[in-house]
Amino acid sequence: MTKVFAMGSIFSNKKGKLFIESVGNFWRTYRKSKKGLLGIAIIVFFVLVSVFAPAFTPYDPLYSQYLAGPRAKPSWLRAFYGGLSENMEPVIDWTLNDPNSINEWFLKSTPSSSYSIQLRHNSLLGYGGTDSPGCLEAVFSRTRPDIASGVVTFSIERPFNYPYDGPPARFNCKDIALLVEGEESENVQINLCLEDPEGTRHSIWILDIKEGKVYEKEVSVIPQFNTTTASWKRVGVYGEWITPLHPIDSFSTYLRFMYGGVKENPASVIFSNKGDYALVIEVNIKDSGQNQSTQVHICLDNIDFRILGTAYGLLGTDQFGRDLFTQLIYGSRVSLIVGLLTATLSVTIGLTVGLVSGFLGGFVDEVLMRFTDMLIVLPFLPLVLVIIAVMGPSIWNLILLMSLLSWMSFGRIVRSQVLSLKERPFVESARAIGASTLHIIVKHILPNVISFVYVALALAVPEAIVLESVLSWLGLGDPRTMTWGMMLHNVQYFGAYEDWWWVIPPGISITLLSLAFVLIGFAIDDILNPKLRKRK
Repeated sequence: MTKVFAMGSIFSNKKGKLFIESVGNFWRTYRKSKKGLLGIAIIVFFVLVSVFAPAFTPYDPLYSQYLAGPRAKPSWLRAFYGGLSENMEPVIDWTLNDPNSINEWFLKSTPSSSYSIQLRHNSLLGYGGTDSPGCLEAVFSRTRPDIASGVVTFSIERPFNYPYDGPPARFNCKDIALLVEGEESENVQINLCLEDPEGTRHSIWILDIKEGKVYEKEVSVIPQFNTTTASWKRVGVYGEWITPLHPIDSFSTYLRFMYGGVKENPASVIFSNKGDYALVIEVNIKDSGQNQSTQVHICLDNIDFRILGTAYGLLGTDQFGRDLFTQLIYGSRVSLIVGLLTATLSVTIGLTVGLVSGFLGGFVDEVLMRFTDMLIVLPFLPLVLVIIAVMGPSIWNLILLMSLLSWMSFGRIVRSQVLSLKERPFVESARAIGASTLHIIVKHILPNVISFVYVALALAVPEAIVLESVLSWLGLGDPRTMTWGMMLHNVQYFGAYEDWWWVIPPGISITLLSLAFVLIGFAIDDILNPKLRKRK
């Protein structure tokens, strides 16, 4: 047993050495091919890009929306196009968890001996509760019982400079929260607004607090009369955090109606010029004088005010404000997966059918070839439409479908080679010594057609990549997966043909990756095909 084991180990070592030596000889020949090396370099580049995609961009290609305005241009185009703006976040610490965040804000009020107003940071209270303590707090106090203050107006302001010649695409203040505590007899009105360089204040959120109840101003439209009306809707009470009933967004219907109708963008109205602006919380307290002393606490948290520009990133954004550069980077992953898996499955199916059909012949050959002929003559696009409708638009269904419908030509090529090989003397010798059919196919036929497999595999990858792109462009791709073809489909769907920075990059990427595998296929064919091999 020991001798047998030792002989087996020697035999295995010899096979391993022969394999390593053959791979080394192949590489030494391959690296002389400039087009082959170029193909490998391109593929390595796309593989590195796909593997390290999170290092290139922190965003998700599908779900990171509204990073900038819709169809924002690339930032570098600002050097050639005037009137483009970029993103701004005027409020640096919008969570207000840091006590130093109070330094961003300024209190403006009229001095008076009958009351006091104090602006401070409250580190114990916050909209997020104990998980996110900290908020901005303004305290109105009157301690003299003999003096009623009437209507007291003050404002909490965050000034900022808007440096761009053109207006932004939109602005929003998504998660702002407000809490008011005090005597129910003291009525309070709060107006969140933007102050332009001329000193005009543009309201974007209005609350009216009466008798301890909080009402939000609501704007509605009467279509048949083409007019707007304003009403007040109760949204809360004293002592609880209030968030906007309607989103504070220049794209919202609420703000559009406030500034001239649905076709008017409030961002263009308010930010009509560059200059010094301010985010202002204007407070009006009606001191009724019913109490000897009174105190009103106004707390603000999550003042996440953002200005979204018309220029963003390396390639701009799509219709939903998603980063096109992120989509391009992550699209390389899907294209590589689709190309390699589809090519591997289709070549495997074609190789198996060709080997079995060609070697066994007879009834098996007839059945397999007629089935192959049937698939060849089937109209591809209508068949894909029906199958996708039944199976659903999934990237895995697409890979399986393309694999099952693209093996026929390679299967016929393999069959023709097997028909010639099975009549060779070495196959007859193997039959004579009693070798099984499977042994002959695996050990004698397959090694003689394997060179076709390498070439077919390399050439099938670009075919699969282009086919997936075409199907996605036609709307048959997986909407939950961002691919280069899906990027081009979105261009068509949203009519963004003039946005060449959206059209050209995925097209070039598809071309380069497909070209890389074609170059590798030609290089392998030059090495393995004796008719093409260069003679010294």
